[in-house]
Amino acid sequence: MEYISKYKDIFGLGDISSLTIFSVIIIITTLFVFKRINNFYLISLLTLPGTFMHEFMHLLASFITFGKPTNFSIIPKKSNGGITLGSVSSVNITWYNAIIISLAPLALYFIAYYLMKILPSIHNKLYYYTTLYFIANLLFAGTPSSTDWKLAFKKSWILLLIVLLGLVEYKFKIINLESIISKWI
Repeated sequence: MEYISKYKDIFGLGDISSLTIFSVIIIITTLFVFKRINNFYLISLLTLPGTFMHEFMHLLASFITFGKPTNFSIIPKKSNGGITLGSVSSVNITWYNAIIISLAPLALYFIAYYLMKILPSIHNKLYYYTTLYFIANLLFAGTPSSTDWKLAFKKSWILLLIVLLGLVEYKFKIINLESIISKWI
């Protein structure tokens, strides 16, 4: 990447590592700017790709877990002194699918990670900076909203309790599962 060659090994970590650190600095700066913008129309426009992906993840998870989605919107609205960038409505939210639907946008972090891995192979300036912008959008949109967290914990406390008990069992080996399973087999 000739346009970044003057930054080659600027951090003393080699070409790819320096490029990755340079990219992370740009992404963090973009995320910081997203959080500080107070203009409703500007933030709505800048975060539109991320908003679409965030709401699409809810929609996809709702379809997969039989949540029966009824509405999909990426039209921003001012609400309660804040901004609602988009929404998905479902009519069949249950204890077993609420956590999956609510926290589905976390999967966007995996997409952002994959894009970060391929970033050093992008040699076109326009594609490179567009990809950085898209990564920043995915990281911004990958965080579940406060409404998402509330729904996840309100409806899925049984599932969370089972997972927590499973983690405690895994860590401390309270029950000898091997002997119980061997009696049945």
